[in-house]
Amino acid sequence: MHNEFYNYYLFSGKNLWTQAFISQYREGCCNTYKLVTGDSPVDMFFDLENIDLANGGVKSTLMIDAGAFGYFNVTDYTNESPQPFSQGSDLSVWRVPSSRLSYMNGDRLEPVYFDFEIQEVCTVDSTRNKKYVKTVVLGRHQGGIALAPPTCNEDDTGILLFEVEHTDSGESEGEGEGEV
Repeated sequence: MHNEFYNYYLFSGKNLWTQAFISQYREGCCNTYKLVTGDSPVDMFFDLENIDLANGGVKSTLMIDAGAFGYFNVTDYTNESPQPFSQGSDLSVWRVPSSRLSYMNGDRLEPVYFDFEIQEVCTVDSTRNKKYVKTVVLGRHQGGIALAPPTCNEDDTGILLFEVEHTDSGESEGEGEGEV
């Protein structure tokens, strides 16, 4: 195994949650607050449902090199205010930057964009002999995450999995599992 982690973070399920959360109260009430907020030497993020679930219900922590994943975001529209899709069309389209989500695109921080479409649709209620105009809005995210091994060796994914196994005595033992 040959993983070189230069810029890594921890992504944990319930494995480290209790320790990280309680640690702020153990040392003089909040002295280790930085561990929970990510100001510690290692950034730590928690997903209390999906990480453990994806690993068969076993309490898990992933150590991930920042270069192990690539995120991409594409949009169908370049305008950031509603414009007609085509001349005479009642469909308007635009993209909206997220106010909270962003990603590194090379050396630039870019917002995540969402495509939006809005259209007024005329519907007829034949039982009442009435026409209604409804506004239909569609919001869509197009993007994804790609796993990018940092070396030419397929076994070096830049991701290490650590699991908590329970012994017969009920005690927990942490164990590193190498690659994911």
